[in-house]
Amino acid sequence: MKREAPLEKIERRLARFRDPQGVHTMVVCMGKDCVHAGSRRLANLLHDAKGRIRVVKTECLGCCSIAPAVAEDEHLMGCVTVARLKSEVDRLSRS
Repeated sequence: MKREAPLEKIERRLARFRDPQGVHTMVVCMGKDCVHAGSRRLANLLHDAKGRIRVVKTECLGCCSIAPAVAEDEHLMGCVTVARLKSEVDRLSRS
């Protein structure tokens, strides 16, 4: 049996959250390492900024080395800060 590369495994996990209706999806990792690195704060920020953004919390994206991790429409972002996430939300709101 062929083992999946780590990125293939992550892409397969993110595919579950596709939203074909034109709404952007932000998946916030709520794994232990990401929570310690601030993912709860990021999830709260996204919930406050709802609109055309669907917010999903998941147990683990498997990217502990780049915590906190957030996936935006299947694009994985690591070491996400509040400032970076606000910038992404603003960009998505304009599109």
